[in-house]
Amino acid sequence: MASETGSHAVEENFTFELFHLGDQEPLEVGGLTDITGASAVLNALRDQDLGNDGIEDNTLVLSSGDIFIPGTFYSASEAAFGSSGIASITIQNLLGIQASALGNHEFDDGTANLAALIDGSAPGEILGADYAGADFTYLSTNLDFSTDINLAPLEVAAGQAPIPRTVTSSVVFDVNGEQVGVIGAITPTLASISSPGDLAISPGGFDTNPTPEQLDALAAVIQAGVDELLEANPGLNKVVLLSHFQLISIEQAIAERLTDVDIIVGGGSNTRLFDNNDRIRDGDTSQGEYPTFITNAGGTQTALVNTDGSYKYLGRLVLEFDADGNIIPESYNPEVSGAYATDAQGVADLGAEDLVDPGIQEIVDTIEEQIILSESNVLGNSDVFLNGNRSGDFTADNTDGVRTQETNLGNLTADANLAAAQELDETVVVSLKNGGGIRASIGESVVPAGGGAFVRNPNPEIVDSNGNVVKPEGGISANDITTTLAFNNGLTLLTLTKQELVDLLDYGVSILPEIGGQFPQISGVKFSFDQDAPAGSKIQSAAIVDSDNNLIAELVRDGALVGDPNQEFRTVTLNFLAEPRFDEETGAFIGGGDGYPFPNIDDPAIAARVNPVFLEQEGVRTGDATFADDGTEQDALAEFLLDNFATAETAFDQEDVGPAFDERIQNLAFRDDTVLDNAVEETFTFELFHLGDQEPLEVGGLTDITGASAVLNALRDQDLGNDGIEDNTLVLSSGDIFIPGTFYSASEAAFGSSGIASITIQNLLGIQASALGNHEFDDGTANLAALIDGSAPGEILGADYAGADFTYLSTNLDFSTDINLAPLEVAAGQAPIPRTVTSSVVFDVNGEQVGVIGAITPTLASISSPGDLAISPGGFDTNPTPEQLDALAAVIQAGVDELLEANPGLNKVVLLSHFQLISIEQAIAERLTDVDIIVGGGSNTRLFDNNDRIRDGDTSQGEYPTFITNAGGTQTALVNTDGSYKYLGRLVLEFDADGNIIPESYNPEVSGAYATDAQGVADLGAEDLVDPGIQEIVDTIEEQIILSESNVLGNSDVFLNGNRSGDFTADNTDGVRTQETNLGNLTADANLAAAQELDETVVVSLKNGGGIRASIGESVVPAGGGAFVRNPNPEIVDSNGNVVKPEGGISANDITTTLAFNNGLTLLTLTKQELVDLLDYGVSILPEIGGQFPQISGVKFSFDQDAPAGSKIQSAAIVDSDNNLIAELVRDGALVGDPNQEFRTVTLNFLAEPRFDEETGAFIGGGDGYPFPNIDDPAIAARVNPVFLEQEGVRTGDATFADDGTEQDALAEFLLDNFATAETAFDQEDVGPAFDERIQNLAFRDDTVLDNAEPVVREISSNNNGSVVAVTRGGDFNFTIRANANAAATQDLVAVSTTEGESRSIILSTLGTASGTPAGFDFDYSSTENLEADSYNFALRDSITGDLNFLTATAVDDGEFELNGDGIAVTTTTDLLSSTTEELTLLGETAEAIDLSDLANPSGDFTLQLDATLFREAAFDNQVGFYLANRAGSVLDPLTGEEVATLEGDRSTYLDAVVNNTLFSGQIANNNSGGLDTSEATISGNIDFNDAVLLPFLVRNGTLSDVASNFNNLYVAPASLNADNGTDHIRLLGGNTFGFEDQRNAGDSDFDDVVVVINNLNIV
Repeated sequence: MASETGSHAVEENFTFELFHLGDQEPLEVGGLTDITGASAVLNALRDQDLGNDGIEDNTLVLSSGDIFIPGTFYSASEAAFGSSGIASITIQNLLGIQASALGNHEFDDGTANLAALIDGSAPGEILGADYAGADFTYLSTNLDFSTDINLAPLEVAAGQAPIPRTVTSSVVFDVNGEQVGVIGAITPTLASISSPGDLAISPGGFDTNPTPEQLDALAAVIQAGVDELLEANPGLNKVVLLSHFQLISIEQAIAERLTDVDIIVGGGSNTRLFDNNDRIRDGDTSQGEYPTFITNAGGTQTALVNTDGSYKYLGRLVLEFDADGNIIPESYNPEVSGAYATDAQGVADLGAEDLVDPGIQEIVDTIEEQIILSESNVLGNSDVFLNGNRSGDFTADNTDGVRTQETNLGNLTADANLAAAQELDETVVVSLKNGGGIRASIGESVVPAGGGAFVRNPNPEIVDSNGNVVKPEGGISANDITTTLAFNNGLTLLTLTKQELVDLLDYGVSILPEIGGQFPQISGVKFSFDQDAPAGSKIQSAAIVDSDNNLIAELVRDGALVGDPNQEFRTVTLNFLAEPRFDEETGAFIGGGDGYPFPNIDDPAIAARVNPVFLEQEGVRTGDATFADDGTEQDALAEFLLDNFATAETAFDQEDVGPAFDERIQNLAFRDDTVLDNAVEETFTFELFHLGDQEPLEVGGLTDITGASAVLNALRDQDLGNDGIEDNTLVLSSGDIFIPGTFYSASEAAFGSSGIASITIQNLLGIQASALGNHEFDDGTANLAALIDGSAPGEILGADYAGADFTYLSTNLDFSTDINLAPLEVAAGQAPIPRTVTSSVVFDVNGEQVGVIGAITPTLASISSPGDLAISPGGFDTNPTPEQLDALAAVIQAGVDELLEANPGLNKVVLLSHFQLISIEQAIAERLTDVDIIVGGGSNTRLFDNNDRIRDGDTSQGEYPTFITNAGGTQTALVNTDGSYKYLGRLVLEFDADGNIIPESYNPEVSGAYATDAQGVADLGAEDLVDPGIQEIVDTIEEQIILSESNVLGNSDVFLNGNRSGDFTADNTDGVRTQETNLGNLTADANLAAAQELDETVVVSLKNGGGIRASIGESVVPAGGGAFVRNPNPEIVDSNGNVVKPEGGISANDITTTLAFNNGLTLLTLTKQELVDLLDYGVSILPEIGGQFPQISGVKFSFDQDAPAGSKIQSAAIVDSDNNLIAELVRDGALVGDPNQEFRTVTLNFLAEPRFDEETGAFIGGGDGYPFPNIDDPAIAARVNPVFLEQEGVRTGDATFADDGTEQDALAEFLLDNFATAETAFDQEDVGPAFDERIQNLAFRDDTVLDNAEPVVREISSNNNGSVVAVTRGGDFNFTIRANANAAATQDLVAVSTTEGESRSIILSTLGTASGTPAGFDFDYSSTENLEADSYNFALRDSITGDLNFLTATAVDDGEFELNGDGIAVTTTTDLLSSTTEELTLLGETAEAIDLSDLANPSGDFTLQLDATLFREAAFDNQVGFYLANRAGSVLDPLTGEEVATLEGDRSTYLDAVVNNTLFSGQIANNNSGGLDTSEATISGNIDFNDAVLLPFLVRNGTLSDVASNFNNLYVAPASLNADNGTDHIRLLGGNTFGFEDQRNAGDSDFDDVVVVINNLNIV
């Protein structure tokens, strides 16, 4: 610790000797000799002369607290001398203790007792005199003694010389003329582990395992005390902290946070620190280095020391301090310092046998006599060592650690407490105590004769001086019990919930890997834990067990609470743990003793539930053991031993084991989890049949309806339990029972109303409840209500239609707001009522209640017609945000909670959801509690288990069922099957007694998705099990549909893919909701053609893939088996063999099936920005599968599905029917040109019609959430000019089965116009996303949208500046100078934007007159430049004056043009020049370079070859060449790749590096041409070509060897390095051509003195 005494010419060190003890009081009778041993060792070490100089050593003797601890020794003191504790204090006086920290155990009997022991007022006589108190001072800087009536009178001012029999914060010792400050501190958890009365403790809110912030707060309190001490003593620069924090890790952390503290003596943790010279006592292990040097907050070193307690070791620390008061760690000598063992060998090693203080010997002898009296009171026997050791080395087989693991002594005393509690209350099932309450082992550790490893034995035989056996071998005496259970806590009974009990167990083990008294010892419960898991999540398995280890109740499985968290268990614990503690500062309840989260029994409401009963009866000692009060731990153990282990024959014999074998407390760091092995409990087996999105969309799918009936009946007939008892079964639907389309329309023709056939089929199947799906609302709520209540007109199966025999469910629809559905609403949470709507119902399933609740997509208003229904939550996107998902979950959870509250016995809940995306079901499952099964709907996601047979053409899209951890920590099973009756879902699961599903009960041999095709029916032998009513309905519908199959409108030679989704791989063609398909293209083309017939300005067609409901064609497995094949439609013949539809024919039925919604077409004028936003939104659904995915015509685009929404489109263009580009929309992810450019577009009225938020009324876009403009806004409508093409009831043209202006009619007419016959059949095979052209997903393919999209020059006009060239599509142009008769050398060719008024350089120099160029140099040279879509004038600009001479432009073929005027002729072309040159910006200037990035990096060194032609027209004999650099301009060593010089460094260093690291150079005669003299160079493979360039140089009138020392004749591209005022001497004269100017200050600036043309650059 630095002082402020100034510097010294010669540094004088101060040698300081510190003796220290801590946690002194012995806990075993055998430990009494350690007290006398400590006295002898201390006296022997004191007698040593450290300096061998006859001068008194600089010594202090200090303690870190817990000088006395309630227990055997403490109690014997009262019997022998009149008061407990006075023997311990007197021993400290005789040892010469000069100051001590206060430990937590000093407060165990309260502050009045402590004050009496300190000030000498405790009654008693010892060593022939009245007890006189402590000859030392007690210290603590974080206790406010003034707040306690007992200790306040003893407090003296801090920072002065010590005063005996007082308390204070700090003292200052005069150690032979040097001041040494000593300060104390105690654990801030004191209130939770002892009885500190009214003392105020700082800081408040301190955990057993403190946070960094809590440690900061403690350090701040101590630092304030240290600062006060130093301020009061200006010459003081040495400080010792006596701390009693109970965890060595806290001392370590505090050391790092303090300044000006040199030594810390730790206490309370009994951590054994040793140096490499210390002798460790038998049975002990090292737990760290003595001392531990720690860098403190002041940057100096702090020495931390700690020894084991009970006088087992005396610590001696000898260190030198420098003149500034800092310790010198190098002065530590392990030959002198360390932990000295105080056993007989330790005494003998020092020759100290005669150095025991006689007073201490007398006190020990008297105490021993008193204790021996209790040794004769033998209460039980043990054949094994009963392990109460605090901690070991924490390995798999080390048995030590009642504070880190289960031990046999911990089990024994926990069992005893449980037995004592059960005698009074037989409902008690759990015993929990803290390991810290076990203070000693029962037994001995000895080294066998001849040496070797120590052996743990039961207690040895004890005989008196006459040879009489006082205690037999293995005997357990009253002394053993009072020693090991020194605190003798009373027992307390509490009723705890399952959650509370698990929280207590979790808290108990959360101390690990630290060592603390909170670690539990238990009985009646067993558990496993993951010590690395976060606190609160450590318990992995837990169960209540009886005395034979049979499971009574499961608490935790797989880390999740099992069953009802409020299930109650009567528990016995210690009053120390159960008694509430409160924060000293805030008064807030902080838990029980040791910080355990017991409920606050001081709260009357909590006490009424917990029903605490305190068993301790002070002064009452009944039963066979009477040495301790009834209802205490000591009495419980004594009675338990007498009842069970009283004799040698019945002795306790459970050997202690390490954590690898512990059974009650299983630490998974050391063993496997077996807590719940063989656990069996009663379960409920539940069978759920489910369907969703039922209505078939293809005529071939009609047989799936009858197949579903047969399969369901076959499975119903199975007896799951093989017991003749009815299975516990429900049959449910997730909605979309009917869908407008072919089947739906045929129902009207056959039976009188659309939809009644579908509802009647559900009745016959036995559907008991269904969610409402979005398609139920497609024809409005009046239609839906009529179908539900039976008022829809019609006759079916010989009777009037009667409605739905089941109830429809949705908890997030407010039916009361809709005039049609409100009359059908009934109360939620009751038995189902047919023909009604509600939120939830409860089924009685053979005596068990099962709740069913429904929910629908909150996007309902944007995808269907829900009338006036209020839908919750509002503002919900197709791809919802986490917050929107939270809102939806909250609505559903409220419905679930209402359901459970209305039905207290209900603990099984099924959610029927219709969210349209399986990912939403998954996300909602994670957010809900108390929902066990979710049946998804609307997404048609095919989930299968590994035993399911997948139908031909289908693929798996996930696991059936998907188990998801819900918000309550239990499991939810999510199931979903494909629609149209293709599969019947069957889920059979067991529920445990608490109503939680047991995932392990799932059996794929029983459950799964059952295919309903012919093979599926045959596999179950169900051919004769079709319901006859269903068969009759299907036959009638089929007859009706077949009428429309004969209306053939077109032909296709290929399968037209309308499948919703596939496996989303590069070559999988399925997925009208995930990719472009040929059917999507066909119908988009048809819509565009229909629109263009009415408005030829229409160029784009956009529709949603979700509107395509089926493919046109068939999937078949060829004869002999194999992979399925996709074919066009098969031939259909009638019963007479007449062809109804030819092979490949496309009928009206096909069209009405695939375009079932038959949306009208709408024309809109959209801006470029709006159109791109629509495309971006359409693909933003990916990788989810949703109906918004677009199908398009007249436009093509590429997208990055991983880019953020709004930034997905990478390229996009308007194209004509021949795929010729009309307009570029997006290039490289950026909008091209005017964002307000307009394009007439055709879309669907479903998409174009505005939707509004149900709650706020805010506009939310069009159908499927598409961001179409709000055409209900008159101002917007005026711009967008919407035209609705649908003409209801008008059916003109060649196809008349659908209204004009609808999708069905558009496709029919398009087929008739283009693909009417077999010869003109549609033949575009569908391809996977790797080959899609219109919609290019860059996850699967490269972007070719704009490939070959050359720039377009639309027209050339004129303005005041001459010719105007209009570039309507931007891109790269190649400019080539063909003549240059009169142009000045200082002129540049520039393009001037007519809209922006800005000019940009096209060619850097026009070279001047042709006659001035080098001989042999072909004047034709080129440069490639990019021009954006804009209008331009072209001019020659004087590079000095900036004057512009405008040129005349003349059009050439294909949009190319020529420029003429002022003696120059320039040709432009879109045939681009391949260039290796580029311009960098170095030092803020243009620097010309050769780009190397197109070269591939070889793995090792290689040769680089540069082919170039040099031309010279100059008087000077110049040398030119190139050197290697990175893109920052730093010169690189070509042989190593390392930087040699940087532009930021010295100029001379840089230019010298250029001279010495050139790669290529050449010099030619005047008016001549030739190659490079050096054209090949060896290059290091370490060079990264992506960051490397070649930079040019010129040596004026000489070679590199002639470069002047001031480099005034060397010119480089970074012009500011040139000696002639930073003049530029190098320019690019176009692509691949460098021009050099050799005259100082640029001379004539013609840049043609040397011209270098780059021909080739390659690796050889």
